[in-house]
Amino acid sequence: MTNSSTKTVPRIYSLLSIGQRGVGKTVFLVGSCIELYTNQYQDNGQQLWFDCEDAEAQQILENILRQVSQTGEYPAATMKISNFDFTLKMRNIWGTKTLCQFRWWDPPGESCQIYNPAFLMMVLNSDGYCSFIDARNIVDRTNDPKMLSQSFEPVKSIADMINSNNLQHPIAIVLTKCDLVRSQATDWQILEKNLQPLKNYLKNLKINYKFFYSSIPIVSTDGMSNLITTDSAAPILWLVSKLRSSDNLSFSDGLINPVN
Repeated sequence: MTNSSTKTVPRIYSLLSIGQRGVGKTVFLVGSCIELYTNQYQDNGQQLWFDCEDAEAQQILENILRQVSQTGEYPAATMKISNFDFTLKMRNIWGTKTLCQFRWWDPPGESCQIYNPAFLMMVLNSDGYCSFIDARNIVDRTNDPKMLSQSFEPVKSIADMINSNNLQHPIAIVLTKCDLVRSQATDWQILEKNLQPLKNYLKNLKINYKFFYSSIPIVSTDGMSNLITTDSAAPILWLVSKLRSSDNLSFSDGLINPVN
């Protein structure tokens, strides 16, 4: 007989963050937290938000926001979050529920090499991946095929390991600093053209992936500066949605609507 009072223990997922220093991983993470924190208080019937489970990481987030507000500049490379524990929570008319927990792993970019045994173990022990690529660099490296190819190597390495180990883990590919590209229509066309070989590579390996275009500019008003976030959390929510779907679980409405 099933005990109706038994609570379901939320799943814990491990997400691996991949990207070189300065690509914008920390700004992305802060922007995602801000966006969902704000969403928590919107009157839209159902709210989703992240709860930080790590006091030290929470303090770093607050310090970054304070620095941005006071200086109008992005955080220095030293202000980064290496590992972060989150809880994804949901509130609706029936109350508050913990949907899942996840660990955010952010190894140094230079260690993300296929021949690094520690990195290989992190890949195999992760449930999903969030790979970051500087969109501006992809445009600027058009005439340097070697450098352009190197920009894609971390994603391709992950894809190769997924394929060779018969895994179905999803990859969210986040193109950062897109606000520096969108201002020029020709640059946007160049970006899409330069990304096509990577898209073809992933499709040929039948990888479960999706591209996201991230812009988190700093806007100053009346002497105060803030990060402006729009759909910043979409990559993480897509990953969580894919993982929950593979566990035969789903979100109860369209707030998270994965698109293949």
